[in-house]
Amino acid sequence: MAASAREGSYVVIEPGTLTTRYGRSEYQYLPSKTSTRIGRQPPASKDEPSLLVGCSDLDALLAKNEQVDNLRWPISNGKVVDWAAFEDLLKYLVVKEIGVRRATNDSHTLVCLPLSWPTSDVERLVQIMFETLNVPGLFVAESPLMALYGCGLVTGLVIDIGHETTDIAAVLDSVVSRSSAQTLAVGGSHVHAYLRSLLEKDALFMQSLGHLKLDDQLVKALMESGVCRLFNAKERTRPPLSNSIKRADWEYQGVKLSVGLARYQAFEILFQPQQLGLDMIGIVESTYLVAMGATEALDKRFSLWESVLLTGGVSVVPGLQERFENELNIYLSASETSNEFQAKEVKFVKLPEFFSAYKEGGADSTYLGGTITARLTLNAPSQHITKSDYNEMGPSVYRFK
Repeated sequence: MAASAREGSYVVIEPGTLTTRYGRSEYQYLPSKTSTRIGRQPPASKDEPSLLVGCSDLDALLAKNEQVDNLRWPISNGKVVDWAAFEDLLKYLVVKEIGVRRATNDSHTLVCLPLSWPTSDVERLVQIMFETLNVPGLFVAESPLMALYGCGLVTGLVIDIGHETTDIAAVLDSVVSRSSAQTLAVGGSHVHAYLRSLLEKDALFMQSLGHLKLDDQLVKALMESGVCRLFNAKERTRPPLSNSIKRADWEYQGVKLSVGLARYQAFEILFQPQQLGLDMIGIVESTYLVAMGATEALDKRFSLWESVLLTGGVSVVPGLQERFENELNIYLSASETSNEFQAKEVKFVKLPEFFSAYKEGGADSTYLGGTITARLTLNAPSQHITKSDYNEMGPSVYRFK
């Protein structure tokens, strides 16, 4: 009989294109976060091998401008593109950062994955977890479901705006509708690139830079500062002239910068990706199509519109939820004939106040759901992949359990 996990021995990992969240499954604490990259530190002498370096150690080296060889980002557009680098990152994260000893690993592990991962890639992950990291048990969780669990829900719409992609999925009674789910090739990196191009065209902003350079760090800081936001419904209906926009003063590294219309325009590409030359529909229309394709039952659609969750790093930008709500309500008012199950407006959900550490952590909802699920699934051998299951069936066990 497979041994069940002891309290406190669970590990939760949520790998992302830009950032990976990880930690012990203790929902009282926010996850640790690291850039999803790995490299090698040159040896002190020719007779010594280079050292694998990642997470906080890698960040410290790069901050000091010290040499790092073979710097790799293993995930692109939500999928693994360099498996050797991804395996190195997992080893470094689990062994060095979390402190697990591979030889005597007793930490049952839950990994949150987006729906875009093909089965073959999930099986390869399962193989790494058992054969390289020697985990005693593993549960592979669907990210949209974990995000809703973090909010205490089993039904809803999840819009996860990530670094390079936006994943939209419907969940009905803890079952993810994979057939209607969509992944859009637009995310935070596209907003970043668009904002930079807009700033380059802003003469007053460029003049206010002084000795500063318009680099990626500055653009990233501006995106996260709260200065950037979306037009509200009134402004969207009757947009003000560019010369009437009140510029915002923003201080960066001791320099006061003047930011104009770009702070309103940058996030528009999530709703109108055509502005960036992307041939696709925006996140609002995609969300509507996902909900309509998930079920034909009006009462279940009603439940979906009653529980809409915006998550991901970009989801916290001011005005995003209001804009999303206003545009979605237009779709709802123009659809289905009136009846008791027709939603008149969408309702957004957020993390319960009980999780005080996550008060401002809407982007961490998937990880939080993972910590909750880990305590339920990893303590019951029938609910996760055990080492004996893996030894019997190999990586394909994921398809059956």
